[in-house]
Amino acid sequence: PVDGHLIDQDSRRRLFDRPLARFISGRDVRCRQPGCDSPIRATDHIRAYTDGGTTMAANGQGLCTRSHTLKHLPGWKVGAEGNVITWQTPTGHNYRSTPPPVIPGNRRPPGRLRQ
Repeated sequence: PVDGHLIDQDSRRRLFDRPLARFISGRDVRCRQPGCDSPIRATDHIRAYTDGGTTMAANGQGLCTRSHTLKHLPGWKVGAEGNVITWQTPTGHNYRSTPPPVIPGNRRPPGRLRQ
């Protein structure tokens, strides 16, 4: 869809299938950990599957290998509200991550039209 929202999928799967993983990678573009700009290497659940998290685009995020490992260390918490993902560090600091715009803005002014 034009607005970037996936309509329906099977949420009972444990792993993200290839089309859903590609959708999440296309939506997120880069690692979703705040401050990280690395390429996506893993599609991961925001709320863990073992904790009742569904395998859907709304519960998925693209992460680099380092951020995927870091997320599972003691003291780290990751949650989502809409398309905003919040990472809480072991020290209690919260950082927010939003996906980039679906259609990035044109950085150059439009050229002159030929007549």
